[in-house]
Amino acid sequence: MVPRLLAAAVLAFVLAVPASAGADVKSRRDAGGARGGGAALDIARVTAAGNSAGLAVTVRMKGNFERAVGRGRLRHAALALVLRPRSRSARPSILATTGPSSDPDALERTRSRSTAVARRGRTVDFVIVGGGLDQVGRIQVKAFRRLPARRGRARSSDDIRISEAQARFILGETGGDAATVGVPATDDDCEELRATARALKGELDRLRAELGRHPSGPGRRALNEAVDLFSRLHEDTLAELVRRCGARLRAVCGGYRHLQPGKSRVSADFEYDVAFDDRIFIANFVFEYLDPATGQYTEPERQAGDRTEIVRLAANRRRIQRDIHQVGRYRITFSVRVRDVEDRVSIEVDVPPSPPETGGQCPPGA
Repeated sequence: MVPRLLAAAVLAFVLAVPASAGADVKSRRDAGGARGGGAALDIARVTAAGNSAGLAVTVRMKGNFERAVGRGRLRHAALALVLRPRSRSARPSILATTGPSSDPDALERTRSRSTAVARRGRTVDFVIVGGGLDQVGRIQVKAFRRLPARRGRARSSDDIRISEAQARFILGETGGDAATVGVPATDDDCEELRATARALKGELDRLRAELGRHPSGPGRRALNEAVDLFSRLHEDTLAELVRRCGARLRAVCGGYRHLQPGKSRVSADFEYDVAFDDRIFIANFVFEYLDPATGQYTEPERQAGDRTEIVRLAANRRRIQRDIHQVGRYRITFSVRVRDVEDRVSIEVDVPPSPPETGGQCPPGA
C-alpha cells in the first residue's frame, strides 16, 4: 500500500468520440461486437475512478450483457479488465467475469483479494480495493465471445484464481472489442477528488437500486460484494477530500418559532457537497445558548418532552431543530466526519420575545 491516499480523477469516454486530453482511448471496433458477439459484447463507454486505495471501472455495453452472456452462443463469453503495468518486468493484473448471471464466475490475477464484479443489464462494474494504482500504466477492457475453459485447478496462490492458459488468452487475444484508457491522475486537485467521489457515489446509488431486482442468489451476492467495495473506496476518497479540501459545508439559514409561552423552537439549515453519502459519513450537531451574564456559550436548558430533530430536506441538505425555553442568541454547529477527519460550520440565530411568532429565513415547523 502506498503511504498516502492520492487524489484521483475520473476518466470517462465514449467510443467513436475523440479522446479528451489525458485519456488514451482506443477501440478495435466501434460496432458489431466481438466476432459476432453482437451488442452485448460491444463496448460503448468506460468510466474509471480511483486513487491509491483502489480502482473502480464501470463498463457500459451496447446490449444487455447480464441477460445474454453465459447462454446460447455466448455461453463461453467473457469481459475482462486488464491493468497493464508501467514496468515491462511486472505482470499485468486481470479481473474477468464469465458464465451465466445466475451463477457468474470471476477470474482474477491481482495482488488484492478485495475484488468484485457486478452485472446490471448493459453495465458491468469492476472494483479492486488496495494499493498499487500508481504502478499501472493503462487500463484496458476486453470482450471475448469464447474464453477457453479452465483446465484442471487454478493455481492456489493468494493472488491467482485463473489458469495460465486463460490469462495468456486474455492478454494476447485481439479479435474482440477492446478499449484502453489512461490511469486516473493522482494529484492533489480538490476538484478531481470531488469528481471521483461523485462518480463513486453515483455508481453506489445505482448498485443499491439494482439490489432490489435480486432478492437472493449469486447475483445478489455479487452485487453486495461490489457495494461493499465501492463503499470502502468511496469512504477512502471522502476522508481524503475532507482532510485536504473540506466538505463544502455551508450554513444556509436559521430561524425560530414560538410554540407556546415559555417554549420555542430554533432551527438551522446546512448544505454539504453532493459527493457525500449519508450512509458513510457521520453528521453531528451542537446547540449552544449565549449566557448574557457570562458572555459564554453554554448548554441550553432542557425539559421533559423537548424534541431535537434532523430533517432531510434534500440529498445534501439537512435542517437541525430543537425545542428551547430561553430567548436570546443560539449557536448551532454542524459537522461532517469521515473516519478520523472532520469539517464543521456554525451559524448564530437570535430568538426575540414573542411576537412575532416566527422569524429568520427558514423557521422550523410547528
